[in-house]
Amino acid sequence: MSRFDVSRDGRMYDVVVRDTAQQLHERFPETDPRVTEANLVVARAWGSLQRLVEGIWAEHNLTGHQLSTLRLLLLAKGNRMTVKDITASLSIGSTNVTKLVNRLERAELVQRASDSDDRRVTWVELTDAGRLAYETVFPLMQRRYREVFAVLDGDEMELLVHLLSKLRMQAL
Repeated sequence: MSRFDVSRDGRMYDVVVRDTAQQLHERFPETDPRVTEANLVVARAWGSLQRLVEGIWAEHNLTGHQLSTLRLLLLAKGNRMTVKDITASLSIGSTNVTKLVNRLERAELVQRASDSDDRRVTWVELTDAGRLAYETVFPLMQRRYREVFAVLDGDEMELLVHLLSKLRMQAL
């Protein structure tokens, strides 16, 4: 449950999250309630955005990681990547990527191909069906996201991207 309010300086905040951060700070005085609040807000925003499009994914029998893999392949040179490169790009374990590619291959959205020059290398290649799946789902997701992000003006959107990029860079 969320309830939003606006502070005296005109900044919006989630009352429940702010209260939670303050309660945790009282229990753990060494913590910074602003950091806790920011972390919780980012996590809750991400969760809300995910839930917004999960229905679209489900209608097309896809998951978020599967869509991310299709996007990576769509934009990759020759529409192909190695499992190692996919693993690095998705920042998940290679065992999970292997299972992910296996499911995509069973759905005929990708195919594996041996490298003609190096038999140790196996490529994961986007199929026509995989391209079509991504080209169908991505615009549907973007419509939903556009509705949510419409609350931000251009400067706010740029600031959001800047701040989240700054956090991600620090966390890497």
